[in-house]
Amino acid sequence: MELGKNLEEKREDLCFTQKEVANILHVSRQTVSNWERDVSYPDLESLVSLSDLYHISVDNLLDHTI
Repeated sequence: MELGKNLEEKREDLCFTQKEVANILHVSRQTVSNWERDVSYPDLESLVSLSDLYHISVDNLLDHTI
């Protein structure tokens, strides 16, 4: 599984919209969309913030991408 698909699944599991995640992380909705489509990848700080928001460790968030 690609990182983007994993990010999208976790977001949807918690019933967040891309806009809500973007507002929480202080990025644009387009940035969240790009992450979920594997157009770009979150930097380390954003990855940690995503793991906190989604209540999952960074290791588990990245687990299926290796």
